Amino acid sequence: MMMMQGTVNVSAMYNTRHHTVDSSVVARGDFWRLESSRGGSNNGNDNAPGFLIQLGPLLFVRDSTTLLLPINLSKQHLIWYAYDHKAFMDVEFSNGQFRYVAGEGITASGFLPLFGGLLQAHGKIPGETKLSFSFKIGRSKLNGEVGSSGVVVTMEKPLDNMGPPSLSVQLNGGLEF
Repeated sequence: MMMMQGTVNVSAMYNTRHHTVDSSVVARGDFWRLESSRGGSNNGNDNAPGFLIQLGPLLFVRDSTTLLLPINLSKQHLIWYAYDHKAFMDVEFSNGQFRYVAGEGITASGFLPLFGGLLQAHGKIPGETKLSFSFKIGRSKLNGEVGSSGVVVTMEKPLDNMGPPSLSVQLNGGLEF
């Protein structure tokens, strides 16, 4: 009998810049993934909850069905797939990520462990550039890593304007089965 293994993570985050509360649930195993998120800072123009189901290479995003085709390039991952009729490319490195979405532009990010936390630079063309520093208390998910439970505190400063820095506090809880 085949035993299903995986993890479930629940998180909630408050952001002082946008005064929003975002929440998400992520469950994943070796060949499957379920994600749902809701909040004031979802990407896109609507405030509809994000929803994703992946079974092997088949990916369902809200009402769309897409085919996910991963290509391994040594330690880098290059991923092409259609998302709501848009071409998408994602290249992940050990200390960063580069993403292109047709019609939306280019996003790049890089991070560096520093003073027990994580220094990150994010840039979007067109869009804003920002610098952030995050640290975690307890076992928490930080930069996509799975943990059991904890808190992530992030200080973020936009570099495009002279706006004030913002503070985000994220609470995480997880379960392995």
